[in-house]
Amino acid sequence: MSSSPIHLLLIEDNPADALLLKYALAEPRGESFRVTHVERIAEAIRCLADESFDVILLDLSLPDSRGIETVAQSTRRPRTCRSW
Repeated sequence: MSSSPIHLLLIEDNPADALLLKYALAEPRGESFRVTHVERIAEAIRCLADESFDVILLDLSLPDSRGIETVAQSTRRPRTCRSW
């Protein structure tokens, strides 16, 4: 078991899907997660400017981005986010 939680950025616009993932990650499996959830790619870009993440889970169909462009945008940087 890891001593520090895995910092995960969840980019998901569907609140039900985000909640489902939150519950799945809370299941005891030996690893703990600290999840930062945003609903738009613009928010994700700001988060990535402020923090580093171990994992990014990315919905490829967001209100402000679609498909492979979403991946390209998620590698850019700028500022501000919230953690669970």
